Amino acid sequence: SGYTKRFLPYFSILNVPNKYFLYLIGDVEINDDDYFFTKIRLSDCKKGVILKAPNLQRHWGPLYSREVFENDIPYEQKKNIALWRGATTGQPNRPANRFDLVEKYFDNNNNTDIAFSNIAYGTVDTSGNMISYQSYKKYTKGKMSITEQLKYKYLISVDGNDKSSALNWMLASNSVVMMAKPKKLSWLMEDRLIPYVHYIELKDDFIDLEEKIQWCETHQYECKQIVNNSKA
Repeated sequence: SGYTKRFLPYFSILNVPNKYFLYLIGDVEINDDDYFFTKIRLSDCKKGVILKAPNLQRHWGPLYSREVFENDIPYEQKKNIALWRGATTGQPNRPANRFDLVEKYFDNNNNTDIAFSNIAYGTVDTSGNMISYQSYKKYTKGKMSITEQLKYKYLISVDGNDKSSALNWMLASNSVVMMAKPKKLSWLMEDRLIPYVHYIELKDDFIDLEEKIQWCETHQYECKQIVNNSKA
């Protein structure tokens, strides 16, 4: 697989051809009793050794691209709207899932712009069965480029099959990140992010989103400090 192809060169560089390692491939989440390499681990997993390499371009490429740092605009010039776009990935029964967010806030009010960008194919549930998301087509609005998303003050981050791949560049932008407390950890070290220091924390059911938007609107100085902290 692509994940393995990106990982194998490290063994060649380290010259360890005759050693065995456990490697968890792809968007899989487990708590194992033994140590293993992985691109992501659950927050309570202590033996998953996180690698940056398997998803290097997807998670970190946009962060270093010209699109983020050359096309971003000052916080004050952005729209006072909370934005989310993403594919139909993940499972509806997970805490803080995309489906709850979209069903609650799709075309809900003038303070939010929340919709699926597209219907994803190939997602499986926790039992390995394929999931059909065709019923969510009515909640799609098409994809938005990073440059388009950077025009909004508040960017919502929501996990999909594993972590939100957009979180890395969102934290480096001049926008405020809104998200539920991270439950999956990557090379970004999401467990080190502090609510109201690096991001605005939302409840797992997103019921407090409008309340948090109003807080931000009346605390613009604090929001700009959060932007500076997340970028740092």
